Amino acid sequence: HGVLSDDPNFNELAVANVAVTVFDDDAPNLIILETDNSTAVLEGTNGAITDQYTVQLSSSPDPGEIVTVTLVHDSQIDVSSDNLTFTDANWNVPQTVTVSAVLDGLPENTFIAGIVHQTSTAGGASYAGVAEASLEVTVYDGDSPGVLATESEGSTLVVEGGHGDQYDLRLTSQPAGAVTVEILTDGQALVSSSDSRFNAGSDTEPPSVTFTPSNWWMPATIEVSANPNFEPNPAQRFVKHFPIQPHTVNRIRGPLVIEGGASPDRDRSLKLAVILPAESTDPPLQPEIVDVGDDVEIDFLQVMNDSSVFDDVGRLSYRADITTPAHTLTGLDMGGDLTVDMGTADPNDDVTFSGGITYNELEVLEISLGTGNDSFEVTSTPSREDAFQTWTMLNSGDGDDVVTV
Repeated sequence: HGVLSDDPNFNELAVANVAVTVFDDDAPNLIILETDNSTAVLEGTNGAITDQYTVQLSSSPDPGEIVTVTLVHDSQIDVSSDNLTFTDANWNVPQTVTVSAVLDGLPENTFIAGIVHQTSTAGGASYAGVAEASLEVTVYDGDSPGVLATESEGSTLVVEGGHGDQYDLRLTSQPAGAVTVEILTDGQALVSSSDSRFNAGSDTEPPSVTFTPSNWWMPATIEVSANPNFEPNPAQRFVKHFPIQPHTVNRIRGPLVIEGGASPDRDRSLKLAVILPAESTDPPLQPEIVDVGDDVEIDFLQVMNDSSVFDDVGRLSYRADITTPAHTLTGLDMGGDLTVDMGTADPNDDVTFSGGITYNELEVLEISLGTGNDSFEVTSTPSREDAFQTWTMLNSGDGDDVVTV
């Protein structure tokens, strides 16, 4: 969106873009629609959460053709049906899939599970060779303590003097006693609730909700509105505040590369951007470049996995089995290796990146393990190009950890 107006308050106003997915009704494909644009489940018996999504085809199969969609999923989740069948009579009728978490009795971290939809066909060829479609499922553990906040329609948006919004709060597992969850805002929003467990707070204490062993699984709906009396601090106008997140690295699903130094063989130049209507083509301000050598500056990487309740397995090593050999941190329930076809004429142009974290040219690396019974192996630690040895620190957690060097 681009805004042009004679009103200087609106001229060149920033407006969020809207991404639209367009399916061609002349091309065979799978259409997967999630509830509130996401899929999340919580394991358990009392208070378990299931979720649903729908699957349909984008175009009609040939007369007499039977299209079967097979759902392949992780062992931590279950689905209401492993196979969906479509014909030319029901291809555009959404079929509902219910997703649930498998109750295993083991403390685990919140993680992302996957459902892959594979298509096969019989009695026709219009849906032969259709690409797989994947769906991510957030799985919350019902055997470890946690607080679950569920936003209505997947987001929370309020307008000063107008539209408000709401979200739900509950616990993920039964506590031994009362649990009070305080609601801390930055002053821009006001919260309220008609739930009897809600405490509006005062000038000295924030609003809160108190759960007990008998109602921990019952959601408390929190109403959110914009604070009309909020006055921003000019010194904080460019400061982005992020919410507190658990210290777990299992959400790193793809390869992550951390470079502590600017190697001369890497292109870090800025590329030309796509200019939308009403956007300026003026060059950006030239930043002040301060050249500080590695003998003065400190590149410090902290890998915080200390919120993990799982029995994690991790490894620090030098991997020569990937395309560009490097020092890596793997395991800790992070994603695995990724092989990418670079798309050149060379049939052997696949590049393999290490799963987890690949790092280079660091002065300090600190890793903090969680509360489970972790196993960690160190086979190699790096040095910089100038022979400076990276200082590696490994902090064990509260469990019975085993570290092998």
